Amino acid sequence: MRDILVHPARTVFVVLSIAVGVFAVAVMMGGRAVLVRGLDSSFPATVPSTVTYSTTPFDEHLVRSVERQPGVVAAQGRHISEFRYRVNGGPWNSIMLNAFKNYDDIRVGKITPSPGSTWPARNEVLVEDASLASSGLKLGDSIEVETPDNDHPVFRVTGTAHDLGAAIPLTSGSVVGYVSWDSLQALEDQPLFNQLDVRASGAVTSIDQAAVFGARLRDRVIEAQGPNVTQMVAHEPNRQSAADLLDGIGLLLVVIGLLTLLLSGFLVVNTISALVSQQVRQIGIMKAIGARRGQLATMFFAITLGYGALALLIAIPLGQLGSNWFVGFLGEKLDYFVTDRSIPAPIVAAEIALGTLVPLVAAAIPVFLGMRVSVREALYESNGESKGFGTGVIDRLLGRLRGVSRPFSLALRNAFRRKGRLALTLTTLSLAAALFIAVASVRGSILTSVEQISNHRAGEDFVALMYPAQPLDEVTRAALRVTGVTAAEGWIYRYGVEKRASGTESPTILVTGLPADTKFFKP
Repeated sequence: MRDILVHPARTVFVVLSIAVGVFAVAVMMGGRAVLVRGLDSSFPATVPSTVTYSTTPFDEHLVRSVERQPGVVAAQGRHISEFRYRVNGGPWNSIMLNAFKNYDDIRVGKITPSPGSTWPARNEVLVEDASLASSGLKLGDSIEVETPDNDHPVFRVTGTAHDLGAAIPLTSGSVVGYVSWDSLQALEDQPLFNQLDVRASGAVTSIDQAAVFGARLRDRVIEAQGPNVTQMVAHEPNRQSAADLLDGIGLLLVVIGLLTLLLSGFLVVNTISALVSQQVRQIGIMKAIGARRGQLATMFFAITLGYGALALLIAIPLGQLGSNWFVGFLGEKLDYFVTDRSIPAPIVAAEIALGTLVPLVAAAIPVFLGMRVSVREALYESNGESKGFGTGVIDRLLGRLRGVSRPFSLALRNAFRRKGRLALTLTTLSLAAALFIAVASVRGSILTSVEQISNHRAGEDFVALMYPAQPLDEVTRAALRVTGVTAAEGWIYRYGVEKRASGTESPTILVTGLPADTKFFKP
């Protein structure tokens, strides 16, 4: 107790170093655990799709026919189309509008209106929560939608909805909205479905099984009844698309948190080593009157536990606050909102264990080395740390050093007088520098990769033309007539799959057809 209180500056330094390490682990591990728990509890409740089909128009008859197939739990049709919209005559942006016949009876991929919002009526639109934040739209805005015949019906933003199956704005840049079935007439769209979501039974447990299940349903039922499937996407059962992104981010941050804690362990080693060195004479006196090694070691371990306990008092509440911020920030980016942000008990237990065990393990080496000193060495050999100084190769080389000032020579020799402490200090500094370089390098690598990806397409604007396909020459001439356009190039997009020898198919592959002399694509 007295060692902790007599040196307040040292105590504060060590306690804060341990607290920073535990705080980092609490934020990273706790935040990740809260996000995963929230996703695992909320996503299955939406009855997520096992297979999604984009098709030519179909009606309710096909949906009911699919539902009667073996292995199908539920099927849901929706109409989905992309439009351009603008607010108050501003710039045009893209919006993906979904329409359901009955919002109160969505059987697959359920969406939830936000508190205070109701399902859209004619010429009203609900905007997906994350899309509202990323698009800058506000409740009450009137948006002007461009239709195929260049009419501009106006829709009012009346509320928001939460859709865990929607494209994440962070990765897609899409604005997602929901309109009533009656509004399709104003949008000049057919009142028919063009997307089918199918939920398979629990027998489908992997994405490969989902792909086999989906291909069989497509070939034997859907296309046999007339609609042409333009794209089929199989999903990992009960796994949201953001989960892989969360796993990658979480792993990286947990590693950084553990490395931060390891760094604090080295600082504990330095501190306890210095403490043992300062008290080596007292250790010799206590040994001389009968103290055992275990008794002396317990004293230093008690000091270390005191440091750890004080650090936990700081780190645990701050870790909860940091975890709350982390969950809110990343949850918004990944488009799901967590209501229970309490850190799970196992994570709190891990924080307590790390806050006590890491300092104890770090202190073990200097404590046990210090307890090995004999009574004679402790009392008469100048702390036993500089014993033999001057006999080593490095010491002799330093002794022969000429042409430098005496203070510099003394400082250099003094640095190597306690080589163990020097090695420990250099290790600590090196680990800190390596951690900083690693974080900076990862950030720089990501930014460089994003820049390279954005540069591999040379064009500023990309316009997707819906089916049926349009004559390339006519489209190119029309584009070149637009003021400011200096060049235009037509590409062909088609979806396909790899037919495997086993009879299974790969996930959907987007195949792009480019001109041989393309000026808009750089591999």
